[in-house]
Amino acid sequence: MKLKHLTHCLTLTSVLLCFTPPVWPVDYAKIVQGFEATGDLEAAYPFALQLAQQQDTYPAWRDVAVKYARVDLTGQAYLQAWQQAYGSKQEAVYKDFLTLQPQSTFNRYAVHALFQLTLASNRLIDYQRFMEEFPEAPEAIQALLKIHELAFEKAKQANDPLVYDAFVSTFAGAKQIPDAMERAFQVEQRKLEAQFQEVSGKTLEERERVARMLYNQARKPEIDPLVAARNYRLLDLDIFIDTKVVTEKLDREERQAYQKVMKRQQDEILQSLKDLREAFEDNIQHLEKTLTEEIQTQGRKLEEALDAHSRLMSQKLDEINRGIDDLKDEVKQGFRQTAVQQQKLAQQLQKSPLTEIMEAVPVIGNGLKIAQVVANVLPKIKQAIMRPSKWQAVLFGN
Repeated sequence: MKLKHLTHCLTLTSVLLCFTPPVWPVDYAKIVQGFEATGDLEAAYPFALQLAQQQDTYPAWRDVAVKYARVDLTGQAYLQAWQQAYGSKQEAVYKDFLTLQPQSTFNRYAVHALFQLTLASNRLIDYQRFMEEFPEAPEAIQALLKIHELAFEKAKQANDPLVYDAFVSTFAGAKQIPDAMERAFQVEQRKLEAQFQEVSGKTLEERERVARMLYNQARKPEIDPLVAARNYRLLDLDIFIDTKVVTEKLDREERQAYQKVMKRQQDEILQSLKDLREAFEDNIQHLEKTLTEEIQTQGRKLEEALDAHSRLMSQKLDEINRGIDDLKDEVKQGFRQTAVQQQKLAQQLQKSPLTEIMEAVPVIGNGLKIAQVVANVLPKIKQAIMRPSKWQAVLFGN
């Protein structure tokens, strides 16, 4: 009896299995290939989205964004490609993303992400390369300021007057120039003071000899103006006050040389900082202060503005990535909509996710003005990197 019952159950199960269709996984790749073979990209698009969703990699989303650019009306593939690119934190991937839609304002984010990688490397050569590749980006100004910072740190480590002079000559308008000139003077001053602490150096004859050397060197036509100005200033030290050379100098126009060089450098720094500021923002405040105070204030305000720009871009990036996450559900349901249906939906909503994100891209600074500033300073920096003098090599050394 039990055997008959078991046989009956097995027979019934077999019958049910015969009438139950098997559940096979959908092969989106074959479906996409089939539609693409007929040239029907509109029909293939929703399945291509599903295929990219399964793989969820930058190459997969990139392929859809490029191949289906005409029918990717809501920008789903493009935005998903960006999210994968951003997650990769790779320079090559960011630069490839820039080629997907070269004229897209969204590329500001990719450029900003590239600059974050440049900041992480914190190498002078990388900042120079960023300025060369993206001369219109606000971050190009940040790269220039970083170059100034790194080179000045090298100069301070060397603590050599000629290295400080190389910094001043190479980076016209850098806000560190007054500090560099003062440090160069202090190094020379300490050397002289140490020399005259010795008994033999305290004689008027020895002081006269050194003063004459400084004076004659400063008056040579081929001498670096920075060295000349520094020598004239050294002659103002108390150890030379009773020398004939100083009396002679006071009777000549050269006594104004240091002040003239300092004023010219300060004027250049002021103009440089104002150019950078105007390139970043159309309007700046002119401060009625002394030269030194104005240099420091303008420099600080510029850096604060650039920091605010970086914070804003990072904040927007976070918001965008959260918004792209919300699109994933739409992608999962994408195969239910044809491109025509998507177009009708976009028209009804007036805006697609991509359109809304594009409109939210912050427009900061004037690209043309920034490019002009970069064009003025970059050639000299590149030349110093490629063919440095003995003292410039110290500034650009590893």
